[in-house]
Amino acid sequence: MVREFAIPAGPAAPRVAQHWVMRTAAGLGVGGAANQTLEMLTAELVAAAVKGSPSGSELMVRLQVDTHAARVAVAGAAGFAAASATTVALVEALASACGTFGGPAGATAWFAVALTD
Repeated sequence: MVREFAIPAGPAAPRVAQHWVMRTAAGLGVGGAANQTLEMLTAELVAAAVKGSPSGSELMVRLQVDTHAARVAVAGAAGFAAASATTVALVEALASACGTFGGPAGATAWFAVALTD
């Protein structure tokens, strides 16, 4: 299942995206530590995207859940150059996979969390 959520790049964006991912993932059957990890890492990536985005721009948060993993991607116009070393280390430590890629509309940072029984 794939769900997407557009959000203005502003001070409230990390909190709003965090809660959206938490509720949406729970509705798709993701609970416990996996849901908490999704929630925390989403807030980190959105905060980095907000720092690097011009005022008035929009971010796109995408959640994809299948039987093996939940994946979150955050797309923004300015990319993720503003991500701190702490954010990068946190995502790399807690996610089962992560990365970034560029596109015509900007950069996307993503991570996956393995879903285990």
